[in-house]
Amino acid sequence: MRIAQLLENLDLGGMERLAIDLAVAHGRAGHSSSIYTLHEPGALATDAEAAGVPVISFHKQPGFSIPTIARLARRLRADGIQVLHTHNSVVHHYGVLAGQLARVPVVNTRHGVSLIHTRPVQETYFNTMIPLTKHFAFVSKDTQSFFESRGVPRRKSSVVLNGIPLDKWRAWQAQPGSRRPLLRCISVGRLVPVKAYDVLIDAFALAASRVSGLSLQIVGDGPLLNVLREKVRVAGLDDRVSFAGAVPDPERLLADADLFVMSSMSEGLPVAVLEAMAAGLPVIATRVGGVPEVLSSREGWLCEPGRADSLAEVMVQAANAPSLAAMGAAGRRLVFDKFSIERVQAEYESLFRSAQRPRSRSRD
Repeated sequence: MRIAQLLENLDLGGMERLAIDLAVAHGRAGHSSSIYTLHEPGALATDAEAAGVPVISFHKQPGFSIPTIARLARRLRADGIQVLHTHNSVVHHYGVLAGQLARVPVVNTRHGVSLIHTRPVQETYFNTMIPLTKHFAFVSKDTQSFFESRGVPRRKSSVVLNGIPLDKWRAWQAQPGSRRPLLRCISVGRLVPVKAYDVLIDAFALAASRVSGLSLQIVGDGPLLNVLREKVRVAGLDDRVSFAGAVPDPERLLADADLFVMSSMSEGLPVAVLEAMAAGLPVIATRVGGVPEVLSSREGWLCEPGRADSLAEVMVQAANAPSLAAMGAAGRRLVFDKFSIERVQAEYESLFRSAQRPRSRSRD
């Protein structure tokens, strides 16, 4: 099967990394897989190409572009694409309209319920494209329920939980709690408002006042970096909170930590949480999106989003828990059993094959 994925770009992020991992897995399963980016290639494009995944960029400028639809349709025909896989809403109407011109079925994945990265008109375009979309995949039941309430028919939707390449994690395993009384917390993500790092810093300040050996490393980059650095400085936490910047391969840092913390206000099923569990870390996370569908009390703790006091209380509980190693091992087993990228590839392959079959006449 010849498959193309369409994204805005391949900037550093969980969705973009998943797209590359999925394309590589498609290739290993015997398919031809490429990635199209509507705008510029992005920082991860070189990683994709190094892994043997072609990246084709359309360099669309701001504003709705009919010529881009035409160029995308021509490329679909030239590449012999049999299924186009679009990610989220911003690119979806371009993919569907080009797919109609090129007679290529389109499957869309929504990676969460947050609409803050899209304009209302883009969601209007997305809703308009529902009848012309062969199938929708959602990364959690929570995401599926949200978009069903906004008009996506259940008969045209499936839940495909995210997964990660597990081979590289076999050599990296944390030893949580092995350096008590020192405990290293780590958080990985883009420094953007929805990740609520300001809440994490407030929560850490509260927890650190009660747990003397606690430290925090924030891994990632984004527009809020300087704001968060200043917040740490004002709180007098420079000696206990560090910023590692963007790290494309966080295995070593995760394996050197004791606890993973996620403070997001909204998520689908974050790849960062799966990677932390694969590394053998207990996870503290906000109760958002598909996280409760994966994380139970055997592998970590859940708390309320947007509340520093709730997050701080859970961090203190975790710091005092005697079973960090056992919880980390349980999370690692869970991810290795159920969250491989090969399982994700197989589920998408099944959807793509169904999308190529003519559908019986029905009202959408």
